[in-house]
Amino acid sequence: MKKNFFIIFSIFLLSSCGYESYSECHKSEMQKNNGVDHSSLRTYCRDLFPRKKLDLITFRENLDYKVSYKDESSWVTVENLTRDKFIHEIRSYGFVAENCNDKTKNPIVNLEKTNVVKRVNIGPGKSVEELLKDRGDNCLYILVKGMKDNY
Repeated sequence: MKKNFFIIFSIFLLSSCGYESYSECHKSEMQKNNGVDHSSLRTYCRDLFPRKKLDLITFRENLDYKVSYKDESSWVTVENLTRDKFIHEIRSYGFVAENCNDKTKNPIVNLEKTNVVKRVNIGPGKSVEELLKDRGDNCLYILVKGMKDNY
């Protein structure tokens, strides 16, 4: 009985010494490192406290969101048209074509810079202006994702 009590007490003692959150872990580990932040500290704490994976749904253009382009600039306005969903991610795929809407020709896509991901938080009825096009790209495919409740 004493042996079981000692084992249970030891487990309780060890488990109560851990961090309760990523922030607490990061702060404490930074203090141990003389106040210097380092990517290995953030990685260690992120391993202890991984981010929640979001189950995002794909929004439909002109139904769930609207995209407005500013002439020939790289700035794009994305407007959330829904009443109860939040946009959390904008993926853009830039390419070069004579006519951006011509589906009969294959666009010239630079695979090294095709997928730009922007993390955003656009509430219902709100909009945001983002820099999505790279220099040299005159066309853009956009994929918008989000979820019903704000995370």
